[in-house]
Amino acid sequence: MDILILGFSKIVRKRILPALLKSDYISGIDIASKSMNPDSIGSFDKKGKIFDDYEKALKQTKAKIVYISLVNSLHSQLCEIALNSGLHVIIDKPSFTDFKTALKLAKLAEKNNLCIAESTVYSYHPQVNAAKELFNKYQTYPKVLMANFSFPPLNKDNFRYSKELGGGAFLDLGPYAVSLGRIFFGKKPDAVNSYINTINEGKGVETSFSLLMTYSQGCSMIGHFSFESEYKNCLTIFGKELSVQIEPIFTIPDNKINKISVMHNNNLDIVEIPEADCFLIFLEDVIKGIEANNFQHFKDDLLYDAEVLHQLRSVSIGGR
Repeated sequence: MDILILGFSKIVRKRILPALLKSDYISGIDIASKSMNPDSIGSFDKKGKIFDDYEKALKQTKAKIVYISLVNSLHSQLCEIALNSGLHVIIDKPSFTDFKTALKLAKLAEKNNLCIAESTVYSYHPQVNAAKELFNKYQTYPKVLMANFSFPPLNKDNFRYSKELGGGAFLDLGPYAVSLGRIFFGKKPDAVNSYINTINEGKGVETSFSLLMTYSQGCSMIGHFSFESEYKNCLTIFGKELSVQIEPIFTIPDNKINKISVMHNNNLDIVEIPEADCFLIFLEDVIKGIEANNFQHFKDDLLYDAEVLHQLRSVSIGGR
């Protein structure tokens, strides 16, 4: 199967393109980029056509899938063109900048019997399934999630500081926050609370937020997400007489052998997780779903995250 990539972003160069080149499911890769000289893309196996215009690429490509990796404000327009052109769509997180748009384009994908998937890929790493299996082993369930994903300030010209381009910590880091409840609790929150800690006054976007979400059966999720502090990327999952700590959780190199810490009845154990490419696993899962005409769950996951993120942004206080 051929794929068209819209954009030649850092994440495309570091993770998406290398994953596609490793996949036996991908035979050809077209790339469209307005900001890159076609020659600078370089040569690689499976290289197809190189375009300098996104809409032209969507009309002329022979690919069946498009991966959109552009600034957030361009996602909806190009996704709609792709769906109306009969293309399955994968989109960098956040898929869209508001829930209304997510709902509209999810309905269009369903109407055209096309896949629409958001590339929030950390849950495809084996360490997430290993954590779930530990709770099954000890016959308990995750009850409290404590998450932290923060990093130092970005370059001043980074699009994440631009409100017009769909920037801000909620849109950039919020998908990690809201997807945790879906992945570990399997249900939507009953109550959502969030607090904006800092705002970039010059740009008008929030740069850090904290949250508390509560779920049925006494479950809850607490988190801090920021562009403003030292790097931290971890999740601790608490259950009865069991806790599991994963670090890193949200972004992990494909060549890293990770170790997760397990506390059971006050006894510490370390579980080693083999290296894995969560981008490759996710992309191949989407492709296999398309081939089997079984991709409803990708749309459902996208809508879950978009709806809870909308709630998170709607109730936020502070930072004014």
